[in-house]
Amino acid sequence: WRGFSRTSRTTKSLFPGDCVAVQSSIADVQERRVTMRHELVNTVTGEVTAICELTAVCIDPSIRRPRALPPEVAAKAAVMRGGTSAD
Repeated sequence: WRGFSRTSRTTKSLFPGDCVAVQSSIADVQERRVTMRHELVNTVTGEVTAICELTAVCIDPSIRRPRALPPEVAAKAAVMRGGTSAD
């Protein structure tokens, strides 16, 4: 894993003393990349206050080019996303 991209946005302000939780999930699985989504949630109101998406690209270090995810990584990511390893 060598390549990463991050996007984030704040949807609502938080204040000192607010109770929050982070909910993480696999948002997308492609042949060469996995996108993870992290949401900061106000535990009292249930509102999502911030979202961060991280995209990780599998890169072959010997040729410095993207390559397919290892089969075991792709299978685990698909299961975590809610699919099956055959998706």
